[in-house]
Amino acid sequence: IAKIDYPRRQSIQRNHSATHILHEALRRVLGSHVKQMGSYLDDKVLRFDFPHFHKLNPQEIIDIEQIVNDKVKENINVYAEEMSIDKANKIPHVKKFFGEKYGEKVRVVFIDDKFSIEFCGGTHVKDTSDIGLFKIVKEESISSGTRRIFAKTGQGIIEHINERIAEIEKISGDLPQKYA
Repeated sequence: IAKIDYPRRQSIQRNHSATHILHEALRRVLGSHVKQMGSYLDDKVLRFDFPHFHKLNPQEIIDIEQIVNDKVKENINVYAEEMSIDKANKIPHVKKFFGEKYGEKVRVVFIDDKFSIEFCGGTHVKDTSDIGLFKIVKEESISSGTRRIFAKTGQGIIEHINERIAEIEKISGDLPQKYA
């Protein structure tokens, strides 16, 4: 019997749609040189690799998170259309992997027609509010000129907060007690 794990699938959808929004937010904050060089997502985390030559500073991370979370709050309808490759290539600012070979028909995912439009065959939320919340939890270099972001959405953020609280409580529990 085949059965879909809906809570897991919904978490994957949140992370996948957030990845598309993150891609455009990175371009708006860091510049048009940002292009997806790789990504991974599951129900726990999303990872996004992109070209950039320095560590993101705290304000850049805040600005990126703000753009993503603003799009989440806008409750934007997320939809996909199957169309000819010729028609898709005429869409202004459409993102695609230039190394990929595409057939005559492609699927294009729209998250605000003026914000994120990408070739994509994956599963997505119905509207951006389904993402809930977006938080970058780590940013690192993976090679010269290539950065990697790890982020969480929805329930993943609650789990992240609970893990951090447990770490803080352990550290504070190990500190000597101050007596008055």
